Order: sequence, then structure tokens, then C-alpha cells
Amino acid sequence: MKLNTPIFVMIRAIDIMDFIQNLDIIFLFIAIFGTVIMLSSFAFVASYEMSQWVNLKDWRRMVWFVVPTVTVISRILHGPTYMGVFLKIWSLFVVPICVIIIPLLLWVTYLFKRTATG
Repeated sequence: MKLNTPIFVMIRAIDIMDFIQNLDIIFLFIAIFGTVIMLSSFAFVASYEMSQWVNLKDWRRMVWFVVPTVTVISRILHGPTYMGVFLKIWSLFVVPICVIIIPLLLWVTYLFKRTATG
């Protein structure tokens, strides 16, 4: 109950016929490698999309802004206590913007374009 990652303790206890032991090294390699690949993919997508949003020609310049920003935010907000605060802020501000305001603006833009051209 007090362990942060009980899966590591369970994996260290795996023993196959007293021959194959210490499978935790394989699991840790796969977990760390997968995490690095996932974070690299997220950094690429965030940098590429943000550079498209601000009309930059080279998306690689945006990496120098996105990665340090995400790193600072992740160092400040870590743990389950901050996750609850993050989810409250997300549900109070971001969800209404994405669910109500952005579709409403797109609809108004569509109506304006339709009346302007027709």
C-alpha cells in the first residue's frame, strides 16, 4: 500500500525453475524505452502542431520552447495531489472551451461565410 510502484516488487519475485532470475532488468528496459519513445512522440507532435499554429516554417525551433515548458510544468505539478487540482482546472476551464466555445465560433464563422458568399 505504501509502495509507489508495486509492480517492480512483484517482478523481482519472478523465478523460473531457479534458472531465469532478475527479470526486473528486462521489464525496466522495456518500460524506460517505451516511455522515452512515447515522450519523444508527444514532443514531436506538440512542436509540429504548435509551429503550424503560429506559422513557423521550421518546427524544430518550437522544440526549444515546448520541451522546457513541459519539463518545468511536470516538475512543479507531480504526484496525485496535483493531479486532482489539474483535473479540476481542466474540467472547469478547458472542457467548456473545447465543448462549447470552439464549436460555437466555428458555427458562427460558417454562418458568416455562407451569408457573405451567397
